[in-house]
Formats: sequence, C-alpha cells, structure tokens
Amino acid sequence: MITYLSHEFSSVSRDLNFIDHTSDLGWKESQRSLPIVVDPGIFLARRSQIFHATNKPPTPDAFKVFTGKFFLLLRVPHGLSLADFSSEFCILGWNNLPQTLLMYLKNVMLSEEGYVQSLICNAPEYKNTTVNSDLRCVVWDNRPKMEPHSLNVSDYDQMVELLLQDSSRGMILYLTWLKSPF
Repeated sequence: MITYLSHEFSSVSRDLNFIDHTSDLGWKESQRSLPIVVDPGIFLARRSQIFHATNKPPTPDAFKVFTGKFFLLLRVPHGLSLADFSSEFCILGWNNLPQTLLMYLKNVMLSEEGYVQSLICNAPEYKNTTVNSDLRCVVWDNRPKMEPHSLNVSDYDQMVELLLQDSSRGMILYLTWLKSPF
C-alpha cells in the first residue's frame, strides 16, 4: 500500500501546494470576518474580554477571503528556508497583498484561520498551484467530536483495516483539484 501511494505521488508535480481552504465563508463571514474586534488584553496588564465595534467594514474587493485548517504543505522556493520564506513573502511581500491582508485581518476574530489561505490563494505566484487538501489521514470517532483523530505511522494497521473495510466510511484522503477562478 505504501509503495502504491509512493508511486502515485511520484507523478505529482512538486510545484503543488496542499492547503485545506474554501472561499465559502458562510456563518464565519458575519460572525468572524466582518465584525471589528478589539482585544484590550493587548494593551492592558491583565486579561479582559474582547468587544466588538458597532460598525462593520465592507467586504474587500481587492482580494477574496479564504479560510481553512491551519495544516498545510507549502512549496518553499529553492534556496530559502521556511523562516526566510515566511518573512520575505508573508510579511515583507513582493507586492502589496500581504500588507493589505494584514490590515484587513488585524481586528478580525481568529485571523489565523484565514491569513495564509487568503494570501496563497490570491497570490499570482501560487494560486494556480493550489490543491484543496491538507493530505492528512483522519478518522472520525463513532460519536464525532469537534476535531477528528489524525492518523500517523503508529496507526498504520488501523489505516490498512479501514481501507480494506470501506474507504469512504472513516478515512478521508482526498485530492480535489481547484478549477474555479479566484
């Protein structure tokens, strides 16, 4: 099974980035990305509750907001470490997109759910290399919890058993090519 999977991935382009993402924000748009959130704990010595501003900013038209899981497999340009890439592309940026996203997401609740996905899916260098998957093998409990159990090498026997029983029931390993325009 591992040999078969290795063979399949040998034909996949190394320029692909596997990121779980969606631009269908649903309830997150009204509750997390549109309200302006102020955290007084940043400025005060003690922790305190966040509060929402009364006005809401308009939905941006310079970029599309994406959200997703924080797990990702990202291609880093040759010769750069991940730290160098993060500081050069995600903070300094080669265009104005990283700074624009930071300005938009700085007062948004749970901005870490959308910054990297929005940045990669809007950047011309990456948007045509994005596959909507984080390549994690997961199993949902019989009574589903908030997050699935991520499988690793120690769960190999369980992964094989699940694949032999019914691959669509408990194990999710999917590759969905992103074909829609951003």
